[in-house]
Amino acid sequence: MTSLFALASLVATLAVGRAAVALAWREPLQAPGSATLAWGAAYPVGVLVVCAWLRALAAAGIAWSTVLALVPVVVAIGVLAWQWRKGDMHPLLVAARTVAGDGLARAARVAWLALLGWLALRFAFVLTEVLARPPLPWEAWLDTAARGSVWHALRAPVDFVPPAQWDGDRYLAALTQGHSLLPLLDVFTALVVGRFDDTVVHAPWPMFWLSQVLLVYGAMRAAGAGALAALAGATLVGTLPLANAHAALGGTAALPLATYLLAAAIFTGRAASTRALPDALLAFAAIVGMVWASRAGALWLPLLLPIVAAGVRPAQALRVVGGVVAAAAIGASALARLDPFARATTPAPAPGMGALAEQAFLLGSWHLLGYAAIALAILAWRHWRAPTLVGLSGAVGVGLAVLAVFATSSAGRATIGPAGVVGHAATAFAPLLALWIAQVAWTWVRDTLAVATAEDGATAMVAPRTDVAAATSTRESPVAEVPPMRDDRAPL
Repeated sequence: MTSLFALASLVATLAVGRAAVALAWREPLQAPGSATLAWGAAYPVGVLVVCAWLRALAAAGIAWSTVLALVPVVVAIGVLAWQWRKGDMHPLLVAARTVAGDGLARAARVAWLALLGWLALRFAFVLTEVLARPPLPWEAWLDTAARGSVWHALRAPVDFVPPAQWDGDRYLAALTQGHSLLPLLDVFTALVVGRFDDTVVHAPWPMFWLSQVLLVYGAMRAAGAGALAALAGATLVGTLPLANAHAALGGTAALPLATYLLAAAIFTGRAASTRALPDALLAFAAIVGMVWASRAGALWLPLLLPIVAAGVRPAQALRVVGGVVAAAAIGASALARLDPFARATTPAPAPGMGALAEQAFLLGSWHLLGYAAIALAILAWRHWRAPTLVGLSGAVGVGLAVLAVFATSSAGRATIGPAGVVGHAATAFAPLLALWIAQVAWTWVRDTLAVATAEDGATAMVAPRTDVAAATSTRESPVAEVPPMRDDRAPL
């Protein structure tokens, strides 16, 4: 029953987020990928709503309880019922046909169902793992679950202090405290379950993984990719090994931060190009999630600058984005040299670029992703510089500069912790890099096939004209070779 109640908390949070997205995004979601984007943003937004509600109750001096925690869920059910009543069954029918691969050729439909089944099986395995394993003695146990269990017991948030400030009357922090979003999420899960069970309290983490898959699929469809190509890109994100480990173990801030960063990049790009209020609201919510989920979230905010610049100044996008990336590289070099983060932590050597290179090119977690990024940067250089992709390409460039800051300064120890700095940062950045790889690869293949098709068509059009010309010249040649008419008075 404990696992069932934990799963019910996931559904409740998803319903809250979907209702919030429905209120912000009121027009019909008929554009390709828009409905999937709405569902992909639903769970991260729902986490923000339920945790903000718990924080508001605490600020008002009201003790938490299961009944009060479920108030946003009841409101969300009312909003969704109202949306359902004024709508029809058409979106559900479209979703069912899409899942079944309707409209795809036979071979494409087989590939579609195979990829979809693979992702469903992986999600089931990850969810089963997180419901059966207690948190390991890392950040999940020493920070997230530690604060969550105390807050749930006291029905209110309290501060934890480092050993140097501990006086016996306050709670001791084994690690540097992160932000309060994830412990509050543990509290909400425990309130729905009825007790703080550290075996199931991190059940929300696979939902962040699922949100990444849906967001990438929706972004690819919105960019013009077909259903199978979009699902292939979503599969690339859904099979990142270290991200899957974070989803299965739960409790760390890397995976939620990665989800909010991915959502912020997608909806910031849409808002900058369309100026639509729903996209702007969802982008703002994702930015809030980045900052609230991890102390390292603020360091990833510069990734959004190239996306905004490309949307605001599309005519000069390449030049402006190139300037932003160059400024990020210079800033990363300055931060590595000055290291202003060293004052916030104990002196210790930074991981170094060697550790970052090992993560990117040698370890089984990321090495294929790193090699794919380099290959596409070389082979498809004309495509990632296109106006539709230059903003995302600039975000990847700035992201590499941020990774260098984590590897060469004390930023990781000050914002993440003493261990796993490069792995944490790589997990936060990898889904966005995978989206870039998927979009560049799809654009490259599409344009290459279009050029090949155009060349074949031109050849097919030229060949018949040559035959006609030859036949015409053959028919006309006897006329051209007729000797001039001789004079009738000449002898025969």
